Amino acid sequence: MSLDYIVELRNVVKIYEMGKIQVHALQGINLSVQRGEFVVILGPLILGVKIRTIIKLITMESLILAFFGLLIGTGLGYLVAYLLIQFFIQAAAEEIVMLTLTIQPLSYFYVVSTLLITVFASQIPAMRYISKLNLASTVKEAVL
Repeated sequence: MSLDYIVELRNVVKIYEMGKIQVHALQGINLSVQRGEFVVILGPLILGVKIRTIIKLITMESLILAFFGLLIGTGLGYLVAYLLIQFFIQAAAEEIVMLTLTIQPLSYFYVVSTLLITVFASQIPAMRYISKLNLASTVKEAVL
């Protein structure tokens, strides 16, 4: 090991034995790291997690938030509609006006379908950005 380097690897070889087949994962790899250098070795994983896993986690988070938003929004929407109807009935003060509050089951289907389509469509830019993310340069920029 040279005195100029804090880490120095020369001609590293890693061979996996798979029955009668040998897989050469590394062959003739050299690495030298000087004091003060920042080194990141990356593969298809980001911090031990596959990019597809990160995309799935973000999508699941968005779906959970959309579900809770649907539950809260439906209750609040029903309450606001009820209060508006009561206000108009009192404002009219006549029995000629008859407003009833009914929500058809098919409207729930439309709302949920629209919500899911919107959530998935909004994930497309995030998925594209994450799949193109170069973690090595991002981490290097953040440290410097």
